[in-house]
Parts: sequence; C-alpha cells; structure tokens
Amino acid sequence: MTLKLFLVLGLLGGVLSLQSIKDTPRTKSLRYSISGSISNLQSLAQAVGLPSYFSLQVTHEREMRDGNVKTRLQLTYNGLPVRNYALRATRNSNGNFVGEVRGYYPNISPALDTSASVNDQQLKKATAQYVKDRTIRQDVGEIKANDIDDFTTQKQIYINPSTGAASVVYFCKGFITIPTFFRNPKVLYDIASGQIISGSILVRFASSESDESGEVNKRNSCPNVQGGNEKLGVFNYGSGSNEICLDVQRDGDKCTLAGDNFVVLSLDNSYDKKKAKTVSFKCNKGPNDSINGAKSPSVDAFYAAQSVFRLLNSYKANPLVNREPLSIYVHYGENFDNSFSNGKDVFLGDGSELLFPAPSGPDVVAHEIGHAVSAAYGKLQLGPESHTVDEAFADITALVLMRSIGLASENDWLIGATITKQAGESLRDLQNPSNDDFYIDNTKYLGAITAPGQASGIISKAFYNALQPVVSAGQTKKIAYRDLYESFLQANIIEWNEDSFLADAAVGVVNAAGDLGLDTGIIIAAFEAVGVNVRDFL
Repeated sequence: MTLKLFLVLGLLGGVLSLQSIKDTPRTKSLRYSISGSISNLQSLAQAVGLPSYFSLQVTHEREMRDGNVKTRLQLTYNGLPVRNYALRATRNSNGNFVGEVRGYYPNISPALDTSASVNDQQLKKATAQYVKDRTIRQDVGEIKANDIDDFTTQKQIYINPSTGAASVVYFCKGFITIPTFFRNPKVLYDIASGQIISGSILVRFASSESDESGEVNKRNSCPNVQGGNEKLGVFNYGSGSNEICLDVQRDGDKCTLAGDNFVVLSLDNSYDKKKAKTVSFKCNKGPNDSINGAKSPSVDAFYAAQSVFRLLNSYKANPLVNREPLSIYVHYGENFDNSFSNGKDVFLGDGSELLFPAPSGPDVVAHEIGHAVSAAYGKLQLGPESHTVDEAFADITALVLMRSIGLASENDWLIGATITKQAGESLRDLQNPSNDDFYIDNTKYLGAITAPGQASGIISKAFYNALQPVVSAGQTKKIAYRDLYESFLQANIIEWNEDSFLADAAVGVVNAAGDLGLDTGIIIAAFEAVGVNVRDFL
C-alpha cells in the first residue's frame, strides 16, 4: 500500500500524450556518419549540413567505457541556445569526432530578430503574476516580485512544438517560500508578445578546504554518532568495522556536516532558509537533534547525500564537481510530512503522525537529489511530460541508492517504506505503481490523470520490466541494475532535453543503452510493455 504524499502535484497544466520532437512542424531529422578528420565544431556543423545560421556549443560530455567521449552539442542561433534542440556526437581520444552524429534541428528564418531585451525586474513581476494567477489559496496574500528568491533568466530561442514557429524568449526560474506555501516557478516569457507562453509552478518533491594554518582540514573523521528511526532501526556511524564512516569536515573536536558537493543546514523548524545554519557539533557528542522517532535527521541526511554522490562519482557522472555545493535543509517547517527540491536546494521535513523525519530514509533523500541532478544538467524543466520523466528518474535513483548501500534486495521495489509509520506502507512501488489507484503504469491511462506526477509510474514500470530475466533460444539474459541505471543517467546527461516528451525520454534511454553496449532489445520491450512503442519514435 502506498501513501499519496511525497510531492506537491499541482494541476496537470497540459495534456500528456506520446508526442515526439520529430512531430514538430518544420523540424528535420539529422543522421550523419563521419568520414575523415573533423575536430572543431564549425567544421562539424558544415559537414552535417546544418543551415549557416546555426552554431554548435558543447554543453555536456561523458567518457565512455571504450575511452571515447559522448558529447551533447547545443544548437545556437545568433549566440542564443535553441531550446530542446541538440545533436549527439562522439569524440575519440585525439579529440576528433567519429561515428554517427544524430539529432534534430528546426527551420528558423534568418530574419528572426534577437536584439530586443527585457529587464530582470519586469521578468520577475511577470513571473510573480503568473504564480498568483495559478494559486487558488487565499491565505498567502499578494504574491510580489520580491517574494521570488534565486531568480535567474536566460535568453533563448523557443520552437513551438505545435506550429514549429520560432520566437525569442526568456527562460525564468526562481523559488517562492512563504510559510506553508512554496512554489518553484519556471516560465518562458515571449519578448514579442510580452506574455508568458509556457510555465509551471510545481515543486519537485519526493575540494578540500584549508584552515588558518594552511593545512588541509582532516577528512574521514568518522564521528561516533547514531541515526536511523524506530522503523528502520539504529544506524551506528563511526570508524568501527560494523559502523558507517561519515566523511565530515573536522577542525579539532568540531565536526561540520559538509561534503565536497553538499552541505547540511538546519532550519530549526523555520520556513525561511535565510535563518538556516550549517550543522556543526562536538565530534564525540553529535548534533543532538533527535525528533519524531528519528535519532538524528541531520546526520542521516549527510549519510544519504554522501552515499548518493559516491554513487554518481562511481559513474563519473557527478554534475556538481567544481560547482556550488547542494544545500540540504533539515528540520524544515513544523510537522512537515514531506520533502521537496527546487533544483538548487533540498528541503526535508520532520514528519508528524504519518511519517518519520524524511532524512531518516536514505531513499527519500536520494529522490530529492535525483531532481537536483536533472536540474544541474539543465534537463526536464517544463511541461507535464518532462515533469513525469523527472519524477521517474528521481524514484529510480532512490531505488538504486538503496540497493547500492545494502538496504534493498533485488526483490525490493518500494520507495519510502523506511519512513512510513504504518506497517506495510510506502510512498512508491516501482513494481506495481498503480496499486494505490493513483499512479498509472501504462500510456493507455494517460487521459485519466489529473497531475503529471501520476504518470511517473510508466517509466518506473519500464525500469522494473527491463531488469527481469529474459529467456531467448534457451538462454537467460538479464541486465544488471547498475548498468540499467547508467543508461538512464547517461540519457539525462546527453540525450534528454529541457522539456523532453515521454516518448523522446524513452528513446534517449535506448540510445544511451546502445552506446553502453547493453541489450537494447530488452529495454525496447520493457517500454513497449507500458505502451511506449519506442521503434515508432527512433
């Protein structure tokens, strides 16, 4: 049995269907086999036949098992990124492009004027109004531009998927947190019309340092503290053979919950992150923050985050290397039975009568970091189908994390069972997503849903399907869970776009699996079983 918590779903805001980027009018498919030596992007753009008004920009790269580097090449027009349009290519160890280049490109008039601009304050006001117009609650008062924190904008070219028309837009995003009210607005502001043409207000739920002497702070200090909750049991952290070492920062007898890629901060039951403080304590005593049946949510949050980033590092796929650390806020609000991410931060509540504190479930923390991974790679930002893919990726990340740290067997497909107080309940079931009559596990039910997160079970079920043994010609074939997760992770890095459709996301997983040498037939069949006929979109 699953609880219908874990994410603020919001209204659907669009119709989910098996649309593909290739269905966009005036969009052309590109496949080109490289012959000869090509090492620079301008020569590559000319060789593959891109119109002269396009340029290519490397946004993400990932080293493959054979030593080659898979590369995502963003299309740009007059220096502006063309949203959702990129090519995928491969470089060898000498830096030359080899093999096949593939992707899609739109037809844009060379006369499209990109010179007009809009100031940030006007964009912020428009974003605040967009949130206000879509808020039915009356207790939050007037939503103003100053209520939006972490506001950023980027000028882009947007191709309307229904008409193929190109327009110059600003992609704006920020975070609103008023006590008990939080929204993560992301909008496309069309310069020509002065209107927001697409958007969402949904929140996505479920380097050493030197001290004053110049010496590097000691790591691997393994403070002796306890975590866990009354359901999961006690976690013993420390340096012993049966204990879990926490790689915290240490200065004398002071331990600080900061890792290379993240930092844990306590809100002390506030909703205002400006009041948060980095969690520090005497190493032999612990932070003394037990609450609601959990020994130490702050320590547990550190353990979960440490484990997730070690998992990502094992794939050489950590998006936060040499970037600003992820802020993980514990003790968010009062009796808050949930957790969420705005892509830059993770917020974890202390639960109440239904749930133990969110940090005491490593899979719950991993789910939220999964959202942050997608955000760091700049993917899955807008649109109900993109939201669906993001939720599924976060759930899959949570499951893989639990298996990698030994808290889930190969027959365990539940997410969040570690923090539910009632026996037999969980927050997700990847084997049977629809067992609560809320999530769906097949595209034939898309017309019945009211929130995009409900469709995440389609991809989760496909993940489950792809891990099942397949008997063919008297032989049993099976994909290892770590290998399958790598194909999803690589799809997120290289294949998926800012607003990927569900079908295109599935194609991306298949393409990534092929690049990794996995049996794509098994994965195609896994998606077909949930109603996504990948061959129709290849």
